Amino acid sequence: MSDSPTSSVRPRTRLLAGIGAVIAILVAGLFIFVGDGTHPAADAGFVRRHGHAVVWVLLAGCLTAIALGRGPRRLPAWLGYAALAVYAVFLATVFFGLPL
Repeated sequence: MSDSPTSSVRPRTRLLAGIGAVIAILVAGLFIFVGDGTHPAADAGFVRRHGHAVVWVLLAGCLTAIALGRGPRRLPAWLGYAALAVYAVFLATVFFGLPL
């Protein structure tokens, strides 16, 4: 079994993934330049200050990989799981006050 891209992704799926990637990039930009509304303290850790933006950048990467249909076949899944893990850690820092 090869880890190279296949053409099994339908054109409509690639189009929708491309639209989703553009939206995810816009949301990431919003979180990077405007903020996410959590108003962390100045001494808050990286995850608390930038967690939302990192999640949306990973989601944009996932959707871009699907839309382009290039690269390793498992890359979108890896990026999606990474986004899920970062989001779980971000939520833990917000709700449980972890110093990350």
